[in-house]
Amino acid sequence: MLGEVRRDDAVLAPESSNPDITIAIIEQSQALRVPAVFGTALWVGYGGLMSYGPDYYAQGVQAAAPVAKILRGARPQDVSVEGAEKIDLAVNLKTAELLGLSVPRKILFRASARWRRAHPWARDRASCAAPRRALCRSSARCPGRRCSR
Repeated sequence: MLGEVRRDDAVLAPESSNPDITIAIIEQSQALRVPAVFGTALWVGYGGLMSYGPDYYAQGVQAAAPVAKILRGARPQDVSVEGAEKIDLAVNLKTAELLGLSVPRKILFRASARWRRAHPWARDRASCAAPRRALCRSSARCPGRRCSR
């Protein structure tokens, strides 16, 4: 999937509506020992090195304000369009350690989220029996007792 990747390369992963593709990118980047950078913090928790992009929850809250104006009677053409107000930087320190990278303090101070461990399936396949498709988020989907979510 990643083709020929050298040790000094990095993967800038595209946004995907299919989680299996993103998980495959994370798995292959870790196997090849190259950093993977995402536009969504969610994938940093699953083993991506870092992300820089909008906070989708904050965007939803922000989008509610113009909708409320319209529901109160404002004409849609009178309501301004806004871009994302909050951009997040997230870093997975465990992934950085696995890749042999040190994260500069400047990035750590600016990061809005820092993970100190990889997700169980990224850390040890045997520790989590949930299918990859389920993303191992819910204990109801994961029968494995050793899973440390």
